[in-house]
Amino acid sequence: MKRATKAIVKRLEKLVDSSSYYSAQAILLREIEQAEIDLSMFDDCQKYGCMEGYNEYWGYNGSRAFYSCGGLAFRPDKDGISGNVIRGLQCKYPDLVNYSQTHDLNLAVVRDINKLVNKILENEGF
Repeated sequence: MKRATKAIVKRLEKLVDSSSYYSAQAILLREIEQAEIDLSMFDDCQKYGCMEGYNEYWGYNGSRAFYSCGGLAFRPDKDGISGNVIRGLQCKYPDLVNYSQTHDLNLAVVRDINKLVNKILENEGF
């Protein structure tokens, strides 16, 4: 599991402003933040022996982002802007982004969030 580094999060935070809510950087920053919350809750539930609570949380928040063994996993809007942005990232960086979509499920997995953000920022001249 590769987590986003603090340096990557800080670089994204500097670039994201209110006018770029649907930019690739903003979408990835929101997903990283959700995954960090999920990881914290998972750790707390394991620590205090209440995994039922985590499973219950997961059931109610099935669209939230999380870190998996494959990388950062999340469900972008299927036919929305975030889905289109992720499809574009998959085309541009197929070695780092996998996006699967069926009639009832969509899932994006970013294999190495740190490499992806660095490549995006490099290509945009940051």
